[in-house]
Amino acid sequence: MTTLVFAAAAVLVFLAPGMTGLLEFDRSRIVTGEWWRLATGHFAHGSAEHLAWDVLAFVVLGAACERIGRSAFLATLAAASIAIGAAVLVFERDLEIYRGLSGVDSALFGWLLATLGRRARAEKRSGLLLVAFGAGALFVAKSVFELTTGSAVFVTGNETTVASAHVVGVVVGMASSLLPFFRAPVARLVRREAPNTP
Repeated sequence: MTTLVFAAAAVLVFLAPGMTGLLEFDRSRIVTGEWWRLATGHFAHGSAEHLAWDVLAFVVLGAACERIGRSAFLATLAAASIAIGAAVLVFERDLEIYRGLSGVDSALFGWLLATLGRRARAEKRSGLLLVAFGAGALFVAKSVFELTTGSAVFVTGNETTVASAHVVGVVVGMASSLLPFFRAPVARLVRREAPNTP
């Protein structure tokens, strides 16, 4: 499973000496040409607690997204990794170091939320639509709390909470679900689960 490969990579980066420093988003190094850090910084973490929360969310969301469509999952992961890193570089000018999968987790959440919402409308399943709406409302509440307080909802360590990365992530995820390539898995899923007609 691709999700587990990426999750294992984040754990290995944390455990391997020197890897966090090599891959983390470091503004001073990015502007001197180390552009890979825009994407690889998501797989670097500053504490075991931070890593545990991020990887747990990534495995749950990634497995669900990958089950619906692996290509769309990988494309969303790539788009979010680059877009979030670029957004942090441009809009968080006072932030020197950024680490963590939470922004990417938010993108997967956004894609999954939009995908399930579209599936619920297609199948006229009001219960599933209500679940999707409730999950979206909880994410909005979490984001408002983080943006106004500067504190994380889950992680209690010294890692800086970059709520804007979460917002950018969910927007990228939801926006990507509108593109034809990303929508194809939903159509296949609906067809696969539709009852057979004689």
